[in-house]
Amino acid sequence: MSGSSFLKEYRNVASTLAAVSTYLGSYSLIDRMSNALSADSVNRVIYEMSRILNSVSKDENPKIRQCKDEKKQGILVIRESDGREESDGRGESDVREYFIDGNIAETSELELFLEDAEKNPHIARSLASLAMYLSAKAQLNGGIRK
Repeated sequence: MSGSSFLKEYRNVASTLAAVSTYLGSYSLIDRMSNALSADSVNRVIYEMSRILNSVSKDENPKIRQCKDEKKQGILVIRESDGREESDGRGESDVREYFIDGNIAETSELELFLEDAEKNPHIARSLASLAMYLSAKAQLNGGIRK
């Protein structure tokens, strides 16, 4: 995989990582991917990301899902604050929707990413940079209050 094309190849992996991080309201998974020195570190981040996706997918109304609306395409992330952050000033929870550019990664995309990251952990670091940007862009565009 050439240096210039692997980010395009794994764009959906970055989008998925950004969506999970946005949902959590924490960049710890992205930070760990950015600091990965080994394939094992990358594997653990993908494992945790996948567990979180699995957990939220069991809800009747999943908090992370692919949005294929004509007006908005991408990954929809619904995050509810606990009243301590992003609240309306009354200490009540605040529910916001964020849109992440891209799609939830397919299994085949994750498999190829893990294979390439095992050969070259710098791929994971670059992917983390893209994921951080995608999450930040969603935040800058402002969560839409539900």
